[in-house]
Amino acid sequence: MGHVYTNRPLDRIAIDILGPLPVTEDGNEYIMVLGDYFSKWKEAYPIKNHTAQTVANKLISEFICRFGVPSNIHTDQGA
Repeated sequence: MGHVYTNRPLDRIAIDILGPLPVTEDGNEYIMVLGDYFSKWKEAYPIKNHTAQTVANKLISEFICRFGVPSNIHTDQGA
C-alpha cells in the first residue's frame, strides 16, 4: 500500500477497534478510535461490543453529528 493523499478534512477517516479490554462500570469493553487522514485528528469512544450496529450508532451519534459526513471511511474489517 502506498500513501493516501487527501486535500481536506473528512476526505477520508479510519476506524479501528481496540479490545477486548477489562469491562468498565458502564459495561464498555472496547475502544473505537477514529482518525482523520488530512488533519491527523483522533477521537476515541468507549463501546460495549464491536458489532456493526454498535459501531455505526457510535459513528453517527458521536462523530458525524459533530463533524459531518466523511467522504470515505477506511476500516480493516475487524482484523
